Amino acid sequence: DEGEENWIVESIDAAAWKRRGRGRRREVLVKWEGYAERTWEPIETLQGTEAIEAYEQRYSPAMKEDGDPALAPRTRCRRGAGR
Repeated sequence: DEGEENWIVESIDAAAWKRRGRGRRREVLVKWEGYAERTWEPIETLQGTEAIEAYEQRYSPAMKEDGDPALAPRTRCRRGAGR
């Protein structure tokens, strides 16, 4: 693909439903090889890649067939102000 830049996925760190306009779509948090900043990307752009397969083996399907979110285990939680 001439003129098209290829990016290498180092890891997928999370998967979540993100609001886009009036709807929602499934996105994954991607760590790109050679870059410090991670970005949220539509899961469709990474379907069938080794990175998605590795994420699903470690956690669970990134996109469940029934449409329910599949999330990585939480490492942090947000507490209310009254606690």
